Amino acid sequence: MAAVTQVAQVANAGRVTEVLGRQRRAFLKVTMSTSYATGGDPFDPAAIIGTAAVRHVALYPRFVAGATGPLTRIFVYDPVNKKIFAWVASTGAEVANATDLSGCVFDVEVVTD
Repeated sequence: MAAVTQVAQVANAGRVTEVLGRQRRAFLKVTMSTSYATGGDPFDPAAIIGTAAVRHVALYPRFVAGATGPLTRIFVYDPVNKKIFAWVASTGAEVANATDLSGCVFDVEVVTD
């Protein structure tokens, strides 16, 4: 699984670092799970930061020394199903069920109303 209760680990949950008019931007650190679920790991930023009006979610992979996950996989957030999907970069196929993605760490920017 992936995020506060869904992602393996989320740091700074709910910490809003910037307010622009009505919009707020929150920044989270997300560590993927040790057992990826086919169809994507659950990730609900609205539940994490306590709002229902999420406008945008951006994933920025961190490149951890010795880890190959962020370099060999493509990660995309699906706002409809509230999941982070992972694909193998070289084949375009979804990462296999139960794959350990705990070496994949992201900074996540969430923009809300």
